Amino acid sequence: MIKDPFDVARAVIAVVFLAFAVFNLLSKLGVPIGFQLAQVSGGCTDSDYGRNHFTYGTVTSGGIAYNDSCYTSAYLYENYCSSGYRKYEYVQCPKGCSSGACIGSCFVGVTLTESKNGDSSSFTFQSATTTSEDASPLVNQFYAEEPSPFRAETLNGSKVSLGRYELWSGRFIIAESFSNPPQGELIELPSSTIDLFLPLNRSVRYLNLYQGTSNAALSSIYLDESKLVCMVGS
Repeated sequence: MIKDPFDVARAVIAVVFLAFAVFNLLSKLGVPIGFQLAQVSGGCTDSDYGRNHFTYGTVTSGGIAYNDSCYTSAYLYENYCSSGYRKYEYVQCPKGCSSGACIGSCFVGVTLTESKNGDSSSFTFQSATTTSEDASPLVNQFYAEEPSPFRAETLNGSKVSLGRYELWSGRFIIAESFSNPPQGELIELPSSTIDLFLPLNRSVRYLNLYQGTSNAALSSIYLDESKLVCMVGS
């Protein structure tokens, strides 16, 4: 037990010195250190709509703007809103950090329900998820020279096309017998679930679905990709 006032002072100095030494060492190693400070809630807005690690954004809270930035070449300093308050986090970017965002691309997986509609199909939207993993092999570009049964097209808010993609029906399957040689039979299902993979584009607002090369949309889905959250590890 410390009784001497000088011993107490020396102990306090030792603790402060040790804390400073640890802080300095971690800073030199590039390990981010931060503290979440309490704020008076005055409303909070985020230009990149949340913890979007691959998109530069600005949080405005209490009349002050907080920009996403690169803490180091490997760590992102990400600002976001939570329950009306500004929060932040340090994120290690797998491919490095540049211009206030992690380097890399994100992809959107759109789940649709395809249903029989006369001699064609109709499509309804089920869900959309994002991934920071490389899903480029699953993205099927549309080629007019070899049209698929259906195609998907992404458009911006002015209905300008941003990309076209193949969309294959999921209602038709081939059932093969075990005869020699095998005999195939085409079976038509009343409905099925299909997944469509797209590169994430923050300008996308609509997803239109067409049959073949027709310009008459079978379905038009509102898909505001600017608000889809894509995080490291998602």
